[in-house]
Amino acid sequence: MSLRARTAAMAAVLVGVIALTLSASGAAANADSNARPLKGTFDGGGLNFSGQLTHLGTYNGNITFFQPTGPGTFNISETWTAANGDQVFSTAQGTVTGVDPITGFQTFSEVITINGGTGRFADATGAATGTGEIAAGFTLYYGQYSGTIGY
Repeated sequence: MSLRARTAAMAAVLVGVIALTLSASGAAANADSNARPLKGTFDGGGLNFSGQLTHLGTYNGNITFFQPTGPGTFNISETWTAANGDQVFSTAQGTVTGVDPITGFQTFSEVITINGGTGRFADATGAATGTGEIAAGFTLYYGQYSGTIGY
């Protein structure tokens, strides 16, 4: 193959790679353009909680799965239900981070992944963090969420 033919072949491959890269980054930009700020609060006890969340308003939540994964760590799945019945499904990995010296409650943080739902949240995606405090025996907990949701 001549130098000119090799150069033309390499240029064609390079143009193809650039086109694929631009196409993929365009798709990622479109997905990111649906991301909206997500902020809110929660409080509850046992497997049920409630609060206020942007895009849901006043909501009720329930923990559908809870598994300790080691000392001070856990995995959970949650469903958040808006007043109109639309739901958001999420999973989280949590860590006990300490003890509040005033309340005596354990403090925790969680990394949340939003992975679908129902109604307007059927294709929801997103990520958030949750921080809060929990009483012994899981009888009372409260905190806040902050992140993004796309739908």
